[in-house]
Amino acid sequence: RQSFDSGILYNATLLRNNITSGNYCLPEWETQGFEDVHRIGPADLTEALNEAISRYSLEEVVVLCRSNKRANRYNKGIRGSILYREEGITKGDRVMVVKNCYQFLEDVPEMDFIANGDIAEILRIHKFQERYGFRFAEAVLRFPDYKDAEISARLLLDTLESESPALSREQQEQLYQGVSGDYAHVKGKRKRYNAIREDLYLNALQVKYANAVTCHKAQGGQWKAVFVDKAFFGQACDKDVLRWYYTAFTRARDQLYLINL
Repeated sequence: RQSFDSGILYNATLLRNNITSGNYCLPEWETQGFEDVHRIGPADLTEALNEAISRYSLEEVVVLCRSNKRANRYNKGIRGSILYREEGITKGDRVMVVKNCYQFLEDVPEMDFIANGDIAEILRIHKFQERYGFRFAEAVLRFPDYKDAEISARLLLDTLESESPALSREQQEQLYQGVSGDYAHVKGKRKRYNAIREDLYLNALQVKYANAVTCHKAQGGQWKAVFVDKAFFGQACDKDVLRWYYTAFTRARDQLYLINL
């Protein structure tokens, strides 16, 4: 992914060597002599993010966090302080799908389903509504990884800033029971079951803001500029910690920023 003299590769190799040798200690990060690895503190973060977005574009910059709670804080800060979007979800926002979806693809033959982890840009959003105790919106989304395919879909907005990866089991059951009530008049168990299963509220896209995401959700993706949040506070270093940082570091193609590391 990177040239041999890359600082990204050098530091990722330090991590990999510690993992394979059983030395589960964080290595000393090396930034001197490399132009692609940077240590930054909170005071420098906004400026560094602004510069990276100006240089590479918003969709090529990401902050990687350990938890959804941390990702929510970063997304709120980026949307408010850098993108000046204090309101709710709007045109231009980037979102990540957090649960597989098999609806809304009638006119998009290149996609078999909308996958957990897919990232899209909101092109248009309208018709906000509340049903079954949840918030929904109709939107048109662009999926860059699928030749900029545009999809009209219903979004479930409650997952945007939740601290869980997607709807909890209890929330999913609440939604299912609410939708089921709309089909109580349908005769025949099989027919009723199929109608519920195809319901567009039940199958609404569950999404989160995608300017900052958990490292788990970032697996398989790459960005030109990656900001890695200090993920472990007061926790003894072990193999899982090293693997987390290795995955985070190797998401970066051009520039890696270490926040408080």
